[in-house]
Amino acid sequence: MQRIGPEQIEAAARTLALAFHDDPILKMVAPDEAKRAAIAPWFFTTALKMLIPEKQVWANEDTSAVAGWLPPGATDISTVRVMRAGMAMLPFKVGPRRALRLMQLLSKAEPLHKAVGGPHWFLATIGTRPDRQGHGLGSALMKIGTDQADAAGLPCYLETMTDEDVAYYSKRGFEVTGEADVGEYTIRAMVRPPQLPVAE
Repeated sequence: MQRIGPEQIEAAARTLALAFHDDPILKMVAPDEAKRAAIAPWFFTTALKMLIPEKQVWANEDTSAVAGWLPPGATDISTVRVMRAGMAMLPFKVGPRRALRLMQLLSKAEPLHKAVGGPHWFLATIGTRPDRQGHGLGSALMKIGTDQADAAGLPCYLETMTDEDVAYYSKRGFEVTGEADVGEYTIRAMVRPPQLPVAE
């Protein structure tokens, strides 16, 4: 696994676009499949440009699996920060009504995130290209962040909107700590307490 830089953003965004094609957040902003496929690479390029400066975006050798972490002190992804990163263009890409839905999602998620109440690591995005899923790549990328959090005695935080993801993250030590309805979807906040090293 390697830390990626600006020159790899486009490849990483393509991976995330494929991984999240059927995810509720993309369905909210682009219900039409063809439109969603067209907008997703731009969407994730913009998101990664916000994450890259924190030097915690990681990928495997061929960038078919990607994870973007935000370290303690940089975990705020307020609406203002998202807009400054380039999402201000979203209304022109998907229309004002769909863009407003994303803003509503962010506003509903903000109090769930603030409830963590202290320094933490934030798993902002993680995804594996469909043809490479099931090989442990996502788990390896997740471990990069959770290991750093454990070493510092800090929790990890993430948000998800699918039951499948809740089950996946629950197996990796995350617990649901809050929920908020966003239209027909429910966003769930999950926290993983710091893990103590296993005694040998």
